[in-house]
Amino acid sequence: MHKRLKEILEDNNLELFFSKMDRAGFYYPKAQAVVLNEALQGSPEANFAAAHEIGHHLAEHVEFNALCSNYIANSKLEHEANKIAINILLSIYVEDYGSIEMFNIERFMSFYRIKSNLLDLCEKECLNFFKQKEVIYA
Repeated sequence: MHKRLKEILEDNNLELFFSKMDRAGFYYPKAQAVVLNEALQGSPEANFAAAHEIGHHLAEHVEFNALCSNYIANSKLEHEANKIAINILLSIYVEDYGSIEMFNIERFMSFYRIKSNLLDLCEKECLNFFKQKEVIYA
């Protein structure tokens, strides 16, 4: 996992755990914990999974577990966490791995193994991110 993600976890007083489970991870607000699937440990997928769970924390999804049975509420919370995760990873990627002018969305998504069903959201967040930086990406 990227060192900057570890710093974000520490800055937010979140503990990171790995456990055997059938999903990528979850945020447990009561324990201030991010729990990731042990199969992700050391893999590029761990970065997005951690950023996503940090997104739940930053968005203050404290009622997340109680809302899991409500599909509409769950979808909204997942979308919000994905949006935050993409922005966290965009900041890290641009800072560490290249100039804004050379940014390529396919390389970014591939680097973090972001699933293709998030392409539209990635494109939207990239446009917003680079608009704030007053740069157009390829």
